[in-house]
Amino acid sequence: VMTGHNYRRATLSTFKKQTFYNQYLGPFINHEMNRCIECYRCTRFYNDYAGGKDFNVFASADNVFFGRAEEGVLENEFSGNLVEVCPTGVFTDKTLKKHYTRKWDLTSAASICHGCSLGCNILAGERYDSIRRVLNRYNGEVNGYFICDRGRFGYEYINSKKRITTPQKNQNGAGVSLSKADVISEISQLVSPGKKMIGIGSPKASLESNYTLLKLVGKENFYSGVTKSEGNLISKIIQILKNGKVKTPSLKETEIYDSVFILGEDVTNTAPMLALSLRQASRRMGINKVIQSSTIPIWNDAAIRLMSQDEKGPFYIASPANTRLDDIATKTYHAQADNLARLGFAVAHIINDQLPEISLDEDSKSLAKSIADDLIASPKPLIVTGTGLYSASVIEAATNIAYALKDKGKDAGLVFVVPEANSMGLEMLTENHLEDALVKIEEGNTDTTIILENDLYRLLNKNAVDNLFQKSRNTIAFNYLENETTKNSSYVIPAGTFAEASGTMINNEGRIQRFFASYSPKNEVMSSWKWLNEIKNDSIKSTNNLDEVINNLVSDFPELNAVKTTAPGASF
Repeated sequence: VMTGHNYRRATLSTFKKQTFYNQYLGPFINHEMNRCIECYRCTRFYNDYAGGKDFNVFASADNVFFGRAEEGVLENEFSGNLVEVCPTGVFTDKTLKKHYTRKWDLTSAASICHGCSLGCNILAGERYDSIRRVLNRYNGEVNGYFICDRGRFGYEYINSKKRITTPQKNQNGAGVSLSKADVISEISQLVSPGKKMIGIGSPKASLESNYTLLKLVGKENFYSGVTKSEGNLISKIIQILKNGKVKTPSLKETEIYDSVFILGEDVTNTAPMLALSLRQASRRMGINKVIQSSTIPIWNDAAIRLMSQDEKGPFYIASPANTRLDDIATKTYHAQADNLARLGFAVAHIINDQLPEISLDEDSKSLAKSIADDLIASPKPLIVTGTGLYSASVIEAATNIAYALKDKGKDAGLVFVVPEANSMGLEMLTENHLEDALVKIEEGNTDTTIILENDLYRLLNKNAVDNLFQKSRNTIAFNYLENETTKNSSYVIPAGTFAEASGTMINNEGRIQRFFASYSPKNEVMSSWKWLNEIKNDSIKSTNNLDEVINNLVSDFPELNAVKTTAPGASF
């Protein structure tokens, strides 16, 4: 105002004010182009960083427009970051719009995304007992400044009208609501000393909830909520992480590797933020060349990227089908799991001829040679694999490659992707799996089966799960939403989601992280470990204090001692 900028030089009487048309960009992003100050942050992120192809800047004379060539859903898996990248609100969270709350009225808590195994750090914002938005929470070793759209917009199930909010008892095929006191009283009789019980855990549930169930039923009667094939793969990965000689880099560290070989994993679908990091790794070799051959300082990112242009380092993908990273791949190879493993073993043999030799056709042999040569020529090669194909051979082949590179003196990295947010933590608590639970139930009458935050019908043959419910006299299911398992259970207990519960998870690299409840619901929903501690039993000390549960956990599982120091105590 003091400098006269509140007066328009181009008055409305002389010139028509320039306005823009707002596009439909899909169900998640709202477009308000009239707020744009043409800073180009959106295109720099979407196109240059995230590899988007369907969003750009269009200009004619002094008319500049940021959007799509035509209306439509933004295709990139990280489009939601435009909400946080834009400084003026051209792009806003459409899921927040329908239950809008000013940000200073939100109650937010530090949390961990449960969408995949990477454990990205988030802020969950609550108002009036519902989650209104999820934002990235900066962690320089994990997700940095960004999260994927699954983590940002996948929270609405918490507010669903189908949420289980009160304890229920199945009577004549219909659910009857019970009070908290009544359901605890009835269930306490079912888990009293002398009763034959089994507990089935969950890779989606926290360490504390799984551990509390283990203590309630006894370690020999606790079974992980995953199949034996999946559990054995995760166990193999844990052993490699413990005893292997190759570093497993953090999510953020994967960006600094200059060559990549993805073996048997569709990373964009199984670990989206890892795919975003690998896009940055693909540019690393070109950037390193510029840094080494010019006087441009390393902090001058824009100039370095301008000089490196589109030069990319070696980037190979061996997978069953096309992936979203194929556009940056040096070469792709599509085959079934066994043949992918054979390619991997062949690459390992070329790097280290002491390893077994594998016979391949000429094309595959030539590809294996190219991959091996590029990995050997790279100072920092990265191997990425996981459980996506349920193949132990694929994991072994990837490990052999990484070990062979390490023996060559390379600063190699090895990254594993696992299925769920706490798959690693669950496997560290027990070696018993779902098939073992079915055998246990088949062997003798089971009085009570407790199923923790899991839907068994998604994991096992329907007839096998039906038999489980028939052979067990009583079943107790802890869950957030109704599913086939809750419909067939004797009792259903309303478990707390990541927004309503506190606990600890272990991500794909073995990193322990704590998440905290954003709010305490006014209904009967609470953490599964709190519900389990409310059930009186001589085998477990009843406590609703997270610190006490963690102390007991660490006492029984000393290798999880870092759980105590990973975050402040419950009184923080």
